[in-house]
Amino acid sequence: MKKTLLSLFCVVCIGTLSSSSFALPRFALWRGEANCLGCHTNPTGGGIRTLGGEEYSKNTLAMWKRGDKFTGQISDGIRLGLDFRDQYLSFSEKYPLYTIIPGDTTKGIKPVTTKRDTTKKISGSHAMSLAFEIDASLTNSLHAVARFDPLANKNEAYGLLHFVHTSGEIFLSDDIINDAYIKVGSFLPSFGIRFDDHTFYVKGGNRGLSGFGAAGLFWTEGYTDVGAELGATFFDHLSLQVGSYNGFEDSPGATFPYKSQDRALCINASFATELIENDLSAMVGYSRYMRPRKEDKTGAVANVSLNGFFIGVRGGPVTLLAEYDKGENVYQPGSRSYVASVTAMAVEAGINITKGLTGILRYETYKDEPNVGIIGTEVKNRITIGAQWFPLRFLEVRPEFRMAKVSSPQIAPDDEMTQTTILVQTHLFF
Repeated sequence: MKKTLLSLFCVVCIGTLSSSSFALPRFALWRGEANCLGCHTNPTGGGIRTLGGEEYSKNTLAMWKRGDKFTGQISDGIRLGLDFRDQYLSFSEKYPLYTIIPGDTTKGIKPVTTKRDTTKKISGSHAMSLAFEIDASLTNSLHAVARFDPLANKNEAYGLLHFVHTSGEIFLSDDIINDAYIKVGSFLPSFGIRFDDHTFYVKGGNRGLSGFGAAGLFWTEGYTDVGAELGATFFDHLSLQVGSYNGFEDSPGATFPYKSQDRALCINASFATELIENDLSAMVGYSRYMRPRKEDKTGAVANVSLNGFFIGVRGGPVTLLAEYDKGENVYQPGSRSYVASVTAMAVEAGINITKGLTGILRYETYKDEPNVGIIGTEVKNRITIGAQWFPLRFLEVRPEFRMAKVSSPQIAPDDEMTQTTILVQTHLFF
């Protein structure tokens, strides 16, 4: 554990000196803020955008600015949103294949094992999501939010009440408590960095690409759970969320818990600040997801726990985010089972090349053990080189090249497979 954290710290320091990132979860860090309310209705980010988020998309994010004829605000209290993602993907996996040639013991001829490499390829285009969103601002501090996605078959709906707010409808915010809210319904628990790409190993991983080397945590695309979250921002820089949920990692979106003791608790805390105005900002945080009891396939009871550590640094046009997760008895969606232990790490770096164009460099690792002492899947490294391009308002084009080295129980212990991926994602949003 100490060695891994030290390695993460070294990677972060080196990345800070060389390159960094300007991806979607980083926008709050650019201003040294501890929440995402500047651009999203949801305090923990993602989902429908506010008027401020719309203005940011039009005037700050896009490479070429155009007229202001369109808005998602259709009345004083109703705002609509859309999130469409389409992707072209070419995936190749090279792995060893062994053949045993029988011997003849009567003639003293021993069996011979031959090895050759074979490659599996998948390519094509597919629509990832088509989400329709609505935010009904019933008062300045009370919202009803819904997201319906027929393509991904993942829906989200919750009520949001800011009981400490600048409007002072219930309690007026001050220098100590800047905002406090309660959120009830179906939504994504607040854990770690809210990377918008679910194929990060610290999110849902690559289970859908191939039958070999499935890797990733249970935060799959469109993940939702049902429960309540209490959150607050203190001193403009400290953010805290505590949530209680049904806790169905293996079937997100379940309406009722299987047993009352199965309910999960998720805690997320982060501190972000500007160290030098407009030039240097930093963020550090910790998350914990836990469920006191969970029955495994044998009927035994085991604690489910997942701990996340994350940091961020921004200097000039350069930004860096890193997350390290470690858990026990965590659901692995690729194998559809609970694994005894799992670790995952992501370090994403990039640089704002010019207005609307960001270069991306990412390093990831992943390892799990199905049972204590049993070899599982290990992603020794996955390197991603790509870009995020916002040519016009509400339009993003994201090309990426990825290469991963993976070992798996499905191949010999001393061998590894090479996975390469080329993808181009188109994202329309407002």
